[in-house]
Amino acid sequence: MEGTFLNVMAEFDERTQRRLRAVHEVLAEHGCVGRQSKTLPYHITLGIYGPDAEDALAAARRIHPQLCSNTAVPRAFGASGGGGNESGIGTDRGV
Repeated sequence: MEGTFLNVMAEFDERTQRRLRAVHEVLAEHGCVGRQSKTLPYHITLGIYGPDAEDALAAARRIHPQLCSNTAVPRAFGASGGGGNESGIGTDRGV
């Protein structure tokens, strides 16, 4: 994706992160090569939005805090220029 965008993602807990890293290592050892951002944890992308949606996403989080009831304080909430360096509403345990 080119340009600036917002990425809303649900992150896995640390135990699952470790297990997914182990799977990734086994795949790499067997020659499976893919694209994995070194700056983002393993996650499920819930949506990708244009920069004009930033206010609406922030409002949804304020209005519906139960959507994030099992989360830690957000690590990041912002936009990027793309290229695999996207940041979004992210926490240690999900969104």
